Amino acid sequence: RRLHIHLVVDPAGEVFFREKLWQGLGLDGMSGEGLLTLHFHSFSEVCGGPLQELLNEFSWDISPHYSGAAGYCRLFLPAYLRDKLGLTGVITIESDQLFFEDPSVLWDHLESLR
Repeated sequence: RRLHIHLVVDPAGEVFFREKLWQGLGLDGMSGEGLLTLHFHSFSEVCGGPLQELLNEFSWDISPHYSGAAGYCRLFLPAYLRDKLGLTGVITIESDQLFFEDPSVLWDHLESLR
């Protein structure tokens, strides 16, 4: 099985994840074998624009929560992945989450519920 990692980032975040993390950990070599694929998506396209539309539509202000605009991103991610990429299923995790088991077990369980 292949693992596709989709990151929603600003330009500085893409540089960090591509150069410092991905290449720094040597993961770019795994990409060549087809085991991992890293995809970057613009925060402005995925979250920034849709968030502004939502706030304008309901005359809301952005939440004072420390996460700011990024905290709303999960609201728009499923539609973006479905409409722009044609994905029919996704498991979203925050960057500070850990798996203690193979995530394909979770994927298989979710697929069995369809």
